[in-house]
Amino acid sequence: HIIKSIAKKAAKKTSLEEAKREIAGEIVKQEKGPEVAQNFAEKVLNELKAGKTGEETLLKHSISWQDSGDFSLDSSYIPGIGSKPEILGAALNLKKDSELYQQVINTGNQSYIVKLKSKTKVDLANVDEKELDNVSTSLKFSLGYDAFLKFKKLANKRFEDNNEIYRNAEYLALDNPP
Repeated sequence: HIIKSIAKKAAKKTSLEEAKREIAGEIVKQEKGPEVAQNFAEKVLNELKAGKTGEETLLKHSISWQDSGDFSLDSSYIPGIGSKPEILGAALNLKKDSELYQQVINTGNQSYIVKLKSKTKVDLANVDEKELDNVSTSLKFSLGYDAFLKFKKLANKRFEDNNEIYRNAEYLALDNPP
């Protein structure tokens, strides 16, 4: 057996029944947490798509938008989020200010609703050829990645519907420790 230590805590005395409840709570949180977060994010996204104001919906659920900060088309990193290609691809496909990406994006144990705050146009007269090539490559990537995500979703649905795929939750959890 391999044992991985994830935290160091002070010793405490507890009854067997109390320990069982704590352990059961942790197991439920690990196994059901991503599913609950996904369902919650989809509920919020559906409310936003139905035309409810963002502030009204967010206050109702006691959540708020997290601003990522500025990034460019040729970025491979979004401040505050990281380098998750799913989110980068979604953000780069949004065209208008305040536009919502039409799907919840799941990466590991986290679910994201992506909304474009604003876009700033670049003065192309001051951009050199190499930078234009970088932007072009990034744009092609984001369009291709969006198509890939749609294909992946359809393929996963078909495989899961036909019981042709099995997800080992313990193995997948190795990439996203608690």
